[in-house]
Amino acid sequence: MFKTTGKSSQSKGLEDAWNPGKHVRGQIKATPSTRTAKVPMQLIHEKARNLGLEIEGVTTRENIIHAIQAAEGYQACFATKLVETCRQKGCCWREECRG
Repeated sequence: MFKTTGKSSQSKGLEDAWNPGKHVRGQIKATPSTRTAKVPMQLIHEKARNLGLEIEGVTTRENIIHAIQAAEGYQACFATKLVETCRQKGCCWREECRG
């Protein structure tokens, strides 16, 4: 369903966007006061592109996030029943998912 074309050299810069309290292009990422806010679709698409994922035709936000999770070596479990037992502390979606 998802195809990886290889990591972009730009992905390092984008990783900063997913660290708590960082600012990227005017967007505030997860902090204690904003941790349940949804990551904008524009940033989700940008992250997918930077990971080399072709997501054309993928219609749901959750499916794109699942593809990103898998590409980063995490279980593709965003917004599933696994939220109650999640131990993937390094996953950039953890706060939003558990929020």
